Amino acid sequence: MAVLAGLVVSSAGALDLEKEVEMPDAEVGTPYEFQFTGEAGCLPYHFKYKAGRVPGLEITDSGLITGTPTAEGAFTFWVELTDSTTCNTTPSQAQFTLFVARRVVITSTKLPAAKIGVSYSSAITADGGGSLTWSVVNGSLPPGLSLNPNDGSLSGVPTAVGTFYFTVMVGDDKRRRTQDYAFTVANPLAVAPVVLPVAEVGVPLRAQLAASGGIGPLTWAGRLPAGLKLDPQGVAQGTPAASGRFSVPVTITDSDGQVINTTVGLFIAARLAITTTEPARATLGQNFRLRLAARGGVAARVWAIASGKPPPGITLNRNTGVLTGTPRARGSYRIGLKLTDKLKAAATRTLTLTVDA
Repeated sequence: MAVLAGLVVSSAGALDLEKEVEMPDAEVGTPYEFQFTGEAGCLPYHFKYKAGRVPGLEITDSGLITGTPTAEGAFTFWVELTDSTTCNTTPSQAQFTLFVARRVVITSTKLPAAKIGVSYSSAITADGGGSLTWSVVNGSLPPGLSLNPNDGSLSGVPTAVGTFYFTVMVGDDKRRRTQDYAFTVANPLAVAPVVLPVAEVGVPLRAQLAASGGIGPLTWAGRLPAGLKLDPQGVAQGTPAASGRFSVPVTITDSDGQVINTTVGLFIAARLAITTTEPARATLGQNFRLRLAARGGVAARVWAIASGKPPPGITLNRNTGVLTGTPRARGSYRIGLKLTDKLKAAATRTLTLTVDA
């Protein structure tokens, strides 16, 4: 500053926008910042686009170019620097070029599972152009597998069963992306012959079939006896319509295409029924014994008096279905019988028991 006749005269140097700078490359979809600088002139400085621009980026008054690039390419633009109006300086301008690369995107977010002892090959794919490199940066691959750093292929023969967690990074010297993986190595699909619980005609049945190993989901297929069906998830369900002993071929397929065959064994009992129908007779004061008859159903079966009462002196054994005792009163007695089996199926019958003198 110089003072002439009471006036303050500025002696600031020529305003200059720093031009000899190298802007780091940007990437589509990735936030970006770079600070422009100036020298000389009078503070404060003011920066702005003069011509051209980078899509997605703005220049703040303080000279920060910031934002998220929305297009790839080489973008040439002019920046203008002005300073305080107290200085009689000429604006400074400079040309810059920013290279915006395509965004690296890992397109394989999940990997197919593998089986122990079976050759495996898959690829971790990415989009982004240029020469990309793949590497494991966290966790570890399943024993027996390796990652090709040049093309992202994952291959080998797994030697251990389990779920393995690792992180893969894909990129070049300026762009990087990571992806976490939970990778499953399973045993080969296996199943033993399946035996379903004992069923009964007319009684609903539902049973889940199971296999071991394989890569899920598993798909089941087979034709069960009349009234029953096997759904693709391995659930046998329905209401049996015919009794008998059955052995049904069944096929299981895993998501890797392995197919195995087995059989499903099933015993379907006849519908529970009380077969004693003839009226019974007893003699007053004499020992009496009658075994009630039944067919079908699933043991154990339990008898009960559902209505009426037997003659005084006569009782029903719930487990054997035997009416026994010494009647103490004459008359005709109507007894409602009920038989229940293990599957909660029930049968009823009315029996008339006459006691004579």
